[in-house]
Amino acid sequence: MCPTIFIDTCAWGEIVLPDLASFVLASYPVDRLSVEIGGTWTGWSTFEKLTIHYGTPILDPIKPGVTGSTKEKNWNDVWRLQAGVEYKFLNGLDLRCGYVWDASPVPDETADYLVPANDRHLYSLGSGFHRGPWTLDVSYTYLHITGRTVSARPEDGVFDSEFENGRAHLIGFSLGYRF
Repeated sequence: MCPTIFIDTCAWGEIVLPDLASFVLASYPVDRLSVEIGGTWTGWSTFEKLTIHYGTPILDPIKPGVTGSTKEKNWNDVWRLQAGVEYKFLNGLDLRCGYVWDASPVPDETADYLVPANDRHLYSLGSGFHRGPWTLDVSYTYLHITGRTVSARPEDGVFDSEFENGRAHLIGFSLGYRF
């Protein structure tokens, strides 16, 4: 018979979400064209550790009586920078494209499987259709996540790891009506 490692129990934890500060600058260099740049600073340095509490002790032969788990995070403050262009091609049809660079807040020393990825690049195309009070927006975004190698930290349950070829294709639709 195998020993029971965990028993049914409740678990809880707390996290204070970081402060955010954003800025956006828009310009209209010609009649039907708008150009926008912006950035968002996120104060992830407040995320120093993650503690999960358990309702009853975990049955762990190495650490008997454990009622919680704490992992150091020590995340960094980061920036997300973006730029976009919108062109009013025809009455009722807008064309859009954009780029976003989103830095990872996770330092190599505390990288784990919670957020294993790294910096992200997002490339997007879209169009907006509008007629009277109705709007329809369609978009495509290609997400590329840069690679990352994480050195083993057995005391944290982290093995030598490598993240590569992170990518996703995102398609969006929204339908709106103005009252």
